[in-house]
Amino acid sequence: MMTNIFRLVLFSSILISCSAKKDKIHELQRLNGEWTTIFHGETISEKWELQGDTMWVGNTSLLRDGQSFMTEEMNIQLKDGKFVFCTSIKDQNEGLEVKFTLKEHSGNRLVFENLKHDFPQLITYDLKNDKELNAYISGTNQGEKIRMDFNYKRVK
Repeated sequence: MMTNIFRLVLFSSILISCSAKKDKIHELQRLNGEWTTIFHGETISEKWELQGDTMWVGNTSLLRDGQSFMTEEMNIQLKDGKFVFCTSIKDQNEGLEVKFTLKEHSGNRLVFENLKHDFPQLITYDLKNDKELNAYISGTNQGEKIRMDFNYKRVK
């Protein structure tokens, strides 16, 4: 009898834990879709979609001369109860993934941080409304403070 109660409690705990993770990952629902901006005269597209109930998958593409070139692959997932932003850029860091941990999540603002990375150390997403997403990367590079803004508009 005691074994059955233990199994029931364990099973219930697992279900609650899975449900909590699912609910938490859905907090980022407003990122979903395709966003574009003009940066230094070139069109940049950033796309995000939920993969299953565990991870947001994204990519950034540069549109040049009518052709799209993927420049960055990204994902946001829950690890040990915290959101982690992972990115890999072709021809940088030998193609290895760089991880940023969520430092701030207030309202529609997400700030991911990796103080050990050369640049950027911060990646910020500020969802103004359903049609505007202001993103920027910032930090110090060779002793100089730098911030690069990307003011996206929703396409889809």
